[in-house]
Amino acid sequence: MKIGRRTIILGGVAIPFSLACFAMVDRFNYFPVNGRLPVDGHPIGFRIAPLAIRPTDSAGGPISSRNALLRLCTMTDLGPADVMHLARLLKTVENCGGTFSQDSSEDLCKLFLDDSKVKSHFGAHSGIFIPRGSHFEVKRSLTESSDTHVSEAHQDYLLFTMAECGIQLDAEALVCGRIAARPLRSRFNKITDDIQNALVGDEVSMTVSAMLLYGGSKLVDCEFVADRLIGATEPFCYDLHRFYAIAGLVQMNCLPQKTQSKLQTVLDHKTNTMLDSQSEDGAWRNSEGRDSLVITSHQLEWWYLLLGKSDIVEEAIFRASNYLAAKLQSATDDELKNFFSTWCHVARCLIIDDWRRGHVFS
Repeated sequence: MKIGRRTIILGGVAIPFSLACFAMVDRFNYFPVNGRLPVDGHPIGFRIAPLAIRPTDSAGGPISSRNALLRLCTMTDLGPADVMHLARLLKTVENCGGTFSQDSSEDLCKLFLDDSKVKSHFGAHSGIFIPRGSHFEVKRSLTESSDTHVSEAHQDYLLFTMAECGIQLDAEALVCGRIAARPLRSRFNKITDDIQNALVGDEVSMTVSAMLLYGGSKLVDCEFVADRLIGATEPFCYDLHRFYAIAGLVQMNCLPQKTQSKLQTVLDHKTNTMLDSQSEDGAWRNSEGRDSLVITSHQLEWWYLLLGKSDIVEEAIFRASNYLAAKLQSATDDELKNFFSTWCHVARCLIIDDWRRGHVFS
């Protein structure tokens, strides 16, 4: 077959141009979606590592944790963010074999999937999901009030909560008069379709954690996600949600060894920093000596996800959990109500700690 001169010229231009385009895609991550099998929408959970050592029982023990949970579960007039934190706490309790509320974590999560229930709980103007073209998004308040700011400035916190509580991506919802809407799947698809923009913002860790729990590692280039997590610094909760996401990503086993080692180095460096800065009473504090509950509880939550923890880390967890147990025992009802979300983090840490020490909840 004779090849014409024009074909040769076009080929000489088109082939190098195509190769250049592929090089640009690789260089700038224009296509971070890797084309693996689609996710089935059944969320998984991050694993909690067992104890490396078995120290003596914590000062509070499971009884104080149970009493604290009963107090939290009977609180009324909770805002949307509070309910999300409570749902996540109840799921942890359920995973440990306990029941402390007439409502389950699934019940609380499904509240957000029905506009009529949302409005009856949080007011006439408190719709959670809103349509944005062909997708649904979580409504963001213009104010920073804990009563109205649905996600407490955490991007995709509701999606993350749904994933941790076992709500499937294709769960049906009644949103803005649309019956059988699927806002979770819609939001998840939006993330994976435009992951580059989804990982831009004040807190990408909630988005990454939700994506991983829903099986996003099957769709998205985990190296791209890892680089974004390493390069980010988040202003909320002292940047500790980011380390939770990194620890979860390490568990996915979807990374080349080089990237896996890089993430492990980040976790090791942060661990050493926190070990050096832990107070004598087991707490961590900011530069002004405040917010010790926020830092201490968030620190334990991501430490629980680490595999192969050292005896030194386990002893630090032991001291911190004793501190949290003592603070929770002495907290007044007003303190629990005013900082409800924080106390849910505290109670979750104590439940996990008691479970890891072999206590049985009933």
